Amino acid sequence: MPGPETTKPTMNDSHPRLPPELTDIVIDHLADNISALHNCSMTCKSWIPRTRTHIFKEIRLSARNAEGFRTLIMGNNAIGKYIQEIHVHHRHSVYQPGPLWLEQDLLPQLSVHLQHVRKVVLGGDGTYSPSSFLLLSSIEAFETKDCGVESVDELLSLIASLPRLRSVVSRGTDYGLSKRPPQRLDTHPPSLRTLDFVHSFLDADVLLDWLVTRSMGTLLESVTAIPIGVQYIPHLGRMVRACAATLKHIRISVEDIGSHEADTWASRFTLEDCLELCVLEMDSATLSSVELLPFELSYDWIGKLLGQVRSPRIREVILGISQLDEMVLFDTVWDRVTNILTSSRFLSLSRLIIHAVSLDSQTEWRRRLVNRVKTDLADLDRRGLLVFEYFASPGEYWRRRSTFSYVQ
Repeated sequence: MPGPETTKPTMNDSHPRLPPELTDIVIDHLADNISALHNCSMTCKSWIPRTRTHIFKEIRLSARNAEGFRTLIMGNNAIGKYIQEIHVHHRHSVYQPGPLWLEQDLLPQLSVHLQHVRKVVLGGDGTYSPSSFLLLSSIEAFETKDCGVESVDELLSLIASLPRLRSVVSRGTDYGLSKRPPQRLDTHPPSLRTLDFVHSFLDADVLLDWLVTRSMGTLLESVTAIPIGVQYIPHLGRMVRACAATLKHIRISVEDIGSHEADTWASRFTLEDCLELCVLEMDSATLSSVELLPFELSYDWIGKLLGQVRSPRIREVILGISQLDEMVLFDTVWDRVTNILTSSRFLSLSRLIIHAVSLDSQTEWRRRLVNRVKTDLADLDRRGLLVFEYFASPGEYWRRRSTFSYVQ
């Protein structure tokens, strides 16, 4: 009798096959190697979706490549779903101070294909109209760097209208005057969790009061205000009071020159109700102001803030000081600072970080700083809680990564 029929293996069956899970892992390891990712996409059709996840995750746009980007998306709409970050760089010119090629051309035409974008970063020295990004309702993080914004109202429109916006970061940004702050159109709980303003020029009172009156800052977890004039402390105090139940991190630098307002600002700003506070950062105003000298500044606010802390969860205190602060700081509020840090209210403290920022090549002041801190806070030093980090210049210091990563 003839035996059972057998199927002769084909050439394809004789080749080893990697499971999709394994190829995904391999491709993920190549995430930073765009050339290798392109080679992978041309090697096997089944690898194309995974390689596109990395190739198109972050897009950088300028006037030079805008047309090429439009052609790419219009030629293959499916690519848009892989784009999660858009970084825009526009250079100011007499004929086009703002990126009209983006705000009036690209976004209106392509927004329907960009509904998976989670982060937008605007840079360069151009002047932007951010409200054009209202077409992208998926945005969770909005950031500006060393550029201009037509009006603070544009930013408020984003906060009021983008349903998923969690983070607003502004570094070195100039904002035009507020003319007509927007109304809030819904009553859903606000999504905003992080508000980070460093070296940005705007009507701080308008922004802070709007967040409070529109109930848009009630769930904030991280607030950075570097620097903030003492005249704006009451406005910041109202916002901190509004988000006291959720605030975990605050970073602040107060430009206080010992005016009459210095005696009253503490009564209008308090951390006593912030019982979830984990990280308190304080930066000397000499790090952010080129016009004020140490002997012109008051450092009392540092001791006042520390004295207000009541959170049982406080685990990090960070103090940023410059070479100019050394003598004045230690001659004024340092004794109060050490007494508070060694008191029972800071038993949960796990790190005291001193950021020492140099202004020239001299390093002798660092040695004096370390010796003084270790001597006056010997108990914290013995427990291994003291950390010193050094920066060669204020510019290097401000480029460092945000401490809010510790909180998250």
